[in-house]
Amino acid sequence: MTATKTKWLSAKEKLFSKMKGAKQDVGKSSMADAAQEVLSWKRREQAADFIKSVNMVNKYKNKRGKFQGDIHLLRIKSDPVMCEHLPVDYGLQSWCTGKVHITFYNGSHETFLNRDSGKEVAEEITKILSLVK
Repeated sequence: MTATKTKWLSAKEKLFSKMKGAKQDVGKSSMADAAQEVLSWKRREQAADFIKSVNMVNKYKNKRGKFQGDIHLLRIKSDPVMCEHLPVDYGLQSWCTGKVHITFYNGSHETFLNRDSGKEVAEEITKILSLVK
């Protein structure tokens, strides 16, 4: 158990060294405190990434109007972390004049291109590209 505790405390030390004004008394913290700090840091990181994505979409201005055609969305079956409130098509219908075709895949955003799903995605992209005139 000491090795696990050291692993957590090492992670906490690394996080604190990255954070400005962080606590310096890492040695007195328990493994549970270290784990909580790691999870808290990860959540803040995910929230910051989500906010950056939302801001990027909100700042985008399409000077030509809506995309003239269909959109093919290849996505995972579950909602991404921090995006549960988005519509199933991620709101893409309002960006095009055609339909939004959605294909769902197993896994997460990090893994759905691996193994069998990766092959399925490649086949779907090939199929979509064959429709392009």
